Amino acid sequence: GCSTGEEVWTLKVLTSVNVANHHHGGDSAGGGGGGQPAWEFVGTDVHPPAVDKAKDCIYGSIASLKLMPEDIRKAAFRRVVDGEPGFTSSGTVYTLTDGLKQGVSFEVQDIRQQRPTGSFHLILARHSIFMYFDMPLRLKMLKYMLAILAPGGYLIVGMNDRLPQEASAMGLHAAQGANAGGIYQYGSPAI
Repeated sequence: GCSTGEEVWTLKVLTSVNVANHHHGGDSAGGGGGGQPAWEFVGTDVHPPAVDKAKDCIYGSIASLKLMPEDIRKAAFRRVVDGEPGFTSSGTVYTLTDGLKQGVSFEVQDIRQQRPTGSFHLILARHSIFMYFDMPLRLKMLKYMLAILAPGGYLIVGMNDRLPQEASAMGLHAAQGANAGGIYQYGSPAI
């Protein structure tokens, strides 16, 4: 699952920064207005407290964001002030700027019983399904994921995760140019 949301929020920040730095002209990739793509990010986890923390988008200190380049940190994060959720007088906490929180949602879901619906271009399933579930359940979950993964979309799993042996016959293959394992592309890339 998405746990407390760090990967989801990081993807939101990085795609937003990339769009701001490189996107010029009219709408593309779904048209989000203002010339920006309408990307949506969905995180799910079975543990309600983790999902609540993900929704809060509160980071206990800038130290927890130390690997992010300083210019991105400054553009994407702000201090939580007195009166806001997450404020504490015992230390400084940070959250994303309000504009970056749009287009992100988190749900309590157990993938074995409920799943996000829609079409996705990227699915992160690191260190969970393909590590801890038995092979028949991994195959069932992979079939579900491929049913919602757009042609040319990517499935990212952990380096030590094991996909079912049927994965390649189902159209999933190591992504071209991927230096490390765990990055797979489904079907033919979208044109």
